Amino acid sequence: MKKTIAFFDFDGTITRKDTMLELIRYAKGDLIFFIGLVRLLPWLAGMKAGLIKNETAKEKMLSLYFKGIGLKDFNELCAGFTTNKLPSIIRKDAMDAIEKD
Repeated sequence: MKKTIAFFDFDGTITRKDTMLELIRYAKGDLIFFIGLVRLLPWLAGMKAGLIKNETAKEKMLSLYFKGIGLKDFNELCAGFTTNKLPSIIRKDAMDAIEKD
C-alpha cells in the first residue's frame, strides 16, 4: 500500500489565524493581550522593518505573556487550547485534506 505524505505550513494554511496570538488571547484574555501588544510595539515594529529577527520578537512576546509559568501548567494550557479553541480556527478544506485517505 502506497502512503502519501502531505506537508503544511500550520498558520494560514491549516488555520485561519495565527495560533500563537490565539493561544495568548485564550490564556490571558483580550485586555491583557492588547495591553501586552502595546508594550511590544517597539519590538513588533522593528521586526516588520527588518531591524529585529522574527525569533527575537517572538521570544519577547512569549516571555512577556508566559514568563514564570511552569512546563506542566503551560502544557495543560496548550492542551486546553487544542481542545477548546483550535478546532474553531482550522480551515475546513485543510482538515478535509488531512483526513483524506
